[in-house]
Amino acid sequence: MPFDGTELPRVTKELINARNRIEKGWIQNYASTSKGVCMSFAIDGGYAMREECLVFLSAAIGGLPVVPWNDAPGRTKEEVLAAYDRAIELSFV
Repeated sequence: MPFDGTELPRVTKELINARNRIEKGWIQNYASTSKGVCMSFAIDGGYAMREECLVFLSAAIGGLPVVPWNDAPGRTKEEVLAAYDRAIELSFV
């Protein structure tokens, strides 16, 4: 889709941007620190955009709430990135 001449949906673009923020630094139990951002705080673009992105992220993790899923003991950055990959996929299917 990105190379077929059509524009990506805004939500897809924001999920990609948020994934890039997570790639640079991911944390748990806080929204943001000098070390990184949590799964939901990585989303920029205001309340409405955050809510729209969270719908796709929740779907990507089986309908679970995003913040507790992010903060679960043993959760890994790789799992969070995989959830973002799935949410990105869902956002333009």
